[in-house]
Amino acid sequence: MAASYIDPDLNPEAYDQAIIGGVPTLGIATVSGGKYSLAWDAKKGTAKTGASTVFTGKDLSECTLKLTFADGAQGLSQADQISQFVEQIVPILQTSATGKQAVDFFHPSVSLEPINLTSVVVKTIGQIEMQDNGLKSVSIELIQYVKPKPARVGKPSGSASKTPAGSTAQDAMDREIEQLTEEVKELW
Repeated sequence: MAASYIDPDLNPEAYDQAIIGGVPTLGIATVSGGKYSLAWDAKKGTAKTGASTVFTGKDLSECTLKLTFADGAQGLSQADQISQFVEQIVPILQTSATGKQAVDFFHPSVSLEPINLTSVVVKTIGQIEMQDNGLKSVSIELIQYVKPKPARVGKPSGSASKTPAGSTAQDAMDREIEQLTEEVKELW
C-alpha cells in the first residue's frame, strides 16, 4: 500500500472531514458521485462492419460534498459548526466565482487514487436544509479543476511548389504608374 493511503479501519475520523482551502470542515463530511471517467467517441464505420471507439481524453471528475451539522461533532454545537461554514468555508468556496482561482480540496474518498480530486471549482452551494432527524446539512457540488494547456501554435503542413518570384520590371512599372496616377489626382 502507498504511504498516502488512509485506511478507514484505522483512521475513520479522516472520512468525517474535508479540507477546503486548507481549512478543515466542521460537522460530518460525506462525499458522493466521485468517479474516474474517460471520454470515448463511438463511431460507426462507413463501408465497414461494426464500430470503433476513439479515446477523446479524461473527463473532469465531479462530486457532491455534503456537510451534516450535529451537536457534539468536533466538540461543537450545531450552531457553531454552521457559523464556521458560513464565515470561513463559504468565502473560500466563492473564490472560484472569479473564474481565475481554484480551491484546494481533500477528502480521502475522492482525493486519493484513482480519482485524484484535489483542486476544484464550485458548481453549486446549496441551502442549509433541515433533515427529518433534526440535523441540518448543506450540499456543495464540486468540479475538478485542471490547468488549461496552452493552445498549440499552428504549423504549416506543406508549402507551395514554387517560391514567389522576385520583383519584376513589370511590378516596378506598375508601382510607378500608380504613383503618377495619385499625383495627377492631387493636381485636379
